[in-house]
Amino acid sequence: LHTPSPGGNTLQDVLRPMVDEKTQHAAVKYLNLLWNKRVNEELIESVNPLQQITVSVAAPGGGQDTRYLSFAFHRALDADDYLLGSVADVTDRVNLQQELEQLKSTAATGSRGGSDLMLQMMKVDPLQLDSFIGTATGAFESCNARLRASGKDERALREKLDAVFRELHAVKGEAAALGLESLARKVHAAEEVLAGLRSRDELAGNDFIPVVTHLDGLLRHAAEIAATRAELDRYSRSVAPQAARPAAAAPTSTDSTSRKLRALGAPEAANADKLLRSLAAEVAKSLQREVHVRTEGLDQVPQEHMARVKDICVQMVRNSVAHGIEPADQRSAAGKPPGGSVKVSFSDNGRGEYALVIEDDGQGLSYDRILYRARQLSLVQPDQIALDRGAVFKMIFMPGFSTVDETNEHAGRGVGLDAVNSLVRECGGRIGIATVPGQFTRFRIMLPRGQQSAAAQG
Repeated sequence: LHTPSPGGNTLQDVLRPMVDEKTQHAAVKYLNLLWNKRVNEELIESVNPLQQITVSVAAPGGGQDTRYLSFAFHRALDADDYLLGSVADVTDRVNLQQELEQLKSTAATGSRGGSDLMLQMMKVDPLQLDSFIGTATGAFESCNARLRASGKDERALREKLDAVFRELHAVKGEAAALGLESLARKVHAAEEVLAGLRSRDELAGNDFIPVVTHLDGLLRHAAEIAATRAELDRYSRSVAPQAARPAAAAPTSTDSTSRKLRALGAPEAANADKLLRSLAAEVAKSLQREVHVRTEGLDQVPQEHMARVKDICVQMVRNSVAHGIEPADQRSAAGKPPGGSVKVSFSDNGRGEYALVIEDDGQGLSYDRILYRARQLSLVQPDQIALDRGAVFKMIFMPGFSTVDETNEHAGRGVGLDAVNSLVRECGGRIGIATVPGQFTRFRIMLPRGQQSAAAQG
């Protein structure tokens, strides 16, 4: 009962701190029924108001703890003037019941969700899916390790937050491009938590615990995707006619050959065009816009830059559609075709660098809008009337910077271009911007030629 000395008190006195007044009155009425010998105690046991009550007690380590108590009353044998009362702590039993109910609910939902997931996966190229599963799982594990590591100070915690935001945003972009909506939604939910942390004035290590919880869920979902992928693979091989199979069967996801191909980035090289078109279509559809994507030279991307170019293109194409391309009515009013255009090209300039160019025929970058937003975020002092255009445009690559007032699944977090900037800087590359308001925006990304590509050419 968590009462130091209940002796000498009435039952009502003992119950008073635990239950409300209405329950107390019901308990007294129930006991009065038991005093009546003409009432069968077994028949009225089910109406016992104290059969299970919830109480809040002091926890050993401080704070409050929720416990569940169960009272039972019976007439004492050979003693007509007494009732025997007993009370038991049934917290473990109640918690187990709740967990079982939750598991049943999850299983019922999972069976439906599993069917949806399978339908999503059937539309994705198997090798491309294998590659993505490995990339996503690695990203989630990397984020988990980063968050669990201790942060020294506020700056270190901010850097940790921004790094995790970038990794998750990259996974979300590719998941959306592949049509894996369930995973994209789960990553977006984790981003909601990260966005809340970013808005805080101060951060502490314990603030990241909810993010770690989300990451555990993402790892489980990635494992579910991998298991479903394996099940689909087994099913397709079992139903395929023997005669239709080639003499040398293609390697499955468990073969070392397939793993090597994924490590070399073969799916990225073979499916980059399809991936970007799918992503643009998905973003455009959700924003009620029309966009056409053209690609050139992506099959020439060297191995050293395959993964990086893929991630950069995913973020830049999403950014072009969400921020650059205008709605059809605005484009028509400006004398443009209703459908916007995004062009992605990769080339070797022959001077030790590769050029990756992403250009859209949208509304262009607004110097005034970016500067206004920078003042709102206190990135520019109010008395700074004018700034160099290049310096202002560079602000769009800062963590958390966005000109969008309301966030949605595709824009407003200020993560996409920050992720691009990080990917380019980590390999020693550079980014240039050219834009004309109302006409176009062009990002030219120069990537250095590494030892691998130099050796290949030599």
